[in-house]
Amino acid sequence: METLHGKILGLVGSQQSAGATARLAAAFGMKVHVYRRHPRREAADPLVSETVEDKRELFARADYVVLAAPLTAETHHMVRAPELACMKPSAVLVNVGRGALVDESALVDALRRRAIRGAALDVFEVEPLAPDTRSSRWITSCCHAHCADRTATWQAEALDSSSDNTRTVSGPASRSPIPWTRSSATGRSGSAMSNVMPQFWSALP
Repeated sequence: METLHGKILGLVGSQQSAGATARLAAAFGMKVHVYRRHPRREAADPLVSETVEDKRELFARADYVVLAAPLTAETHHMVRAPELACMKPSAVLVNVGRGALVDESALVDALRRRAIRGAALDVFEVEPLAPDTRSSRWITSCCHAHCADRTATWQAEALDSSSDNTRTVSGPASRSPIPWTRSSATGRSGSAMSNVMPQFWSALP
C-alpha cells in the first residue's frame, strides 16, 4: 500500500470548492500544489505549499491530480491528451468536479496504454454509463456514482447541520424549535428523520 505522506497533490479548483480536499491532503502530510490562473487575486492559503500558474506544469509535478472545478466554457475539456501526457506514469487522476472537465476519449487511451497509473472518477460526461462501456473502457479506474457523501451517518449529520443553520438564522425566538433526540445511527444528538423535516420547514422564518 502506498503512503500519501510527502506526495504531491495537484489541485484544480477554487478555494471554496477545493478547500476540503486541501485540508485532508495536508492532514496526510501531502504537499498541496494548486493551479491558479490569477493567484494574486486570491487570498493566501496556509494549506497550500505552492501555487502554479501553468496547468501542465502542475500535472507534471503531481502524484495525484484532483479536479474540483465547476464546468464552464473555459473548463470544458480542460484535461486533454497534452495534459495527460505531462503526468507521471505513476500518477493518478481524480475527478470529483464535473465529467466534462476531462476529455474521456483521451483519458481512456491513456489508461489503456498505461501512460498513467489510474483514475478515480466520481463523474462522467454522459451518465449513466452505457452497459457496454462500464468494464471495457475504464481499465485501472475506480468509478463511483456522484454521491460520495452517502456514508452510514450522512443523514443524521446533514440534519444536525441543517438544524444548526436554522437555529442560527431564526434566532432564539424560533417559532417552532426542532426537538433534539439521540440518533441511533451516530450516537450523537440529532433529529429523527421521520418527523424532523416538517418541523424543520415550519421553523424557517
